[in-house]
Amino acid sequence: HSKVGHDFAPEAIEQTLGQIRSGWPKQPQDYPKGFAVASPPGFCWAECDCMDDQRPQRAWETRKNWLEDPTRSSAVNAAIQAFSGQTQFVRRRGQVSRMCYFETSQGSHHDRTNAQAALELASALQRTLQAVLLQLPATSLIAESDPVRIPARAFLAEDSDYEPLRFSASLASSAGGGPIPDWAQLDADTGTLSLTTQPPLSELPVQMQVEFRHAEGAVAVATCGITAERPTGSSTPWLMATVPIAQRYHDPSRCPLERGIRVALVEHFNEVYDVAKRVARERPLGAWLETMTRILRLLRSAAGAGLALGAHTSRSTGGPPAPRTPTR
Repeated sequence: HSKVGHDFAPEAIEQTLGQIRSGWPKQPQDYPKGFAVASPPGFCWAECDCMDDQRPQRAWETRKNWLEDPTRSSAVNAAIQAFSGQTQFVRRRGQVSRMCYFETSQGSHHDRTNAQAALELASALQRTLQAVLLQLPATSLIAESDPVRIPARAFLAEDSDYEPLRFSASLASSAGGGPIPDWAQLDADTGTLSLTTQPPLSELPVQMQVEFRHAEGAVAVATCGITAERPTGSSTPWLMATVPIAQRYHDPSRCPLERGIRVALVEHFNEVYDVAKRVARERPLGAWLETMTRILRLLRSAAGAGLALGAHTSRSTGGPPAPRTPTR
């Protein structure tokens, strides 16, 4: 094998490809039962090389004359040229090799003030959600009208920030570990935590761990606590936690969000905070969690969109190359 280099023999490439082509199905009987050829394009012929990725594409494979629209093609070309002219942040590559793509300019420093503000507010909200989940009143978990769903996004890292495929719960190690009490239930699909009955006071408070699982396995764990307290009105932990977050959002000097992001968040914050009276609106725990998790998602999106641009400015000091955007 060392003589040909990982089983690759350039002098025998045509023969090798010929053997591969001879094995491609060319007739109905070549397909397993229950399978058939995709039509169009239909069966391969004897000399067909359509599955050979090592050869350049031919004109008839890349052009569909019956779909050509001169007006649309002209508009697309004009857009590409206009984008190519934005040399302050992008560079067009591949005009010689014809392997065209756009590359983010090196050394361009973008203003990250707005994105950083969104990221900081999202981090503060994330910590708030984690703190509220440590003191969940048992009475709020019995109500059926507003289900309490554990917000996975308050615990997941940026590279795995999508809804889990499965939730599972167990008692925290501080509570001895093992399965959760019979009076508690966690929906494996939605992460809804509920109580089937009022738990005995002797078994409260109790802490449990909720594990979030993606296709690749467990990705994060949340700690939740159920208490016997019966807070009412503005004394509920989640309403008390709303005010500092909302006030920070409404103060442009502390939270300089981009104007469009601020406007988009207004209606969501209005669900949990009365800006005229500067007090939190009374909301059940389940409804409050749903609104605040939605705000967290929006803030993360706003922060990621801006930071993705700013992240490319460090490419000149090392690391992977800037992302490429094909022009075709």
